[in-house]
Amino acid sequence: MEMTAQVINQCTTSLSQAVQGALSSLGALKQMVRRRRNKLGTPLRVPNILDTVIIPEEFTTYAPHCDELVSFLLADSCPSPQRILIFVSQRKVAILRELRTWYVMAHFNQCHRCSA
Repeated sequence: MEMTAQVINQCTTSLSQAVQGALSSLGALKQMVRRRRNKLGTPLRVPNILDTVIIPEEFTTYAPHCDELVSFLLADSCPSPQRILIFVSQRKVAILRELRTWYVMAHFNQCHRCSA
């Protein structure tokens, strides 16, 4: 099953900018898709443990513009309880390569439903 953001991207990429501007916010559109899935009895599956989370290749990219596919999952340490995911676009990596000093803020969040 496709992720909520992918459903929205597929439905909106062919629309004109004027029509896209008239749409609800991305958060509101995502909520509408989730509610419809729940009503149909087809919500996205929530993994039980981190070891079972598999990120399919098509979920590591997105299409910000028509005919443009951008990868945003730079690294995945592997499925394990101490899993590390690094999200960044190649454009941002190129910018970081040019900088002499980096200031980094890390978020160590975990999903309590998924914790091992």
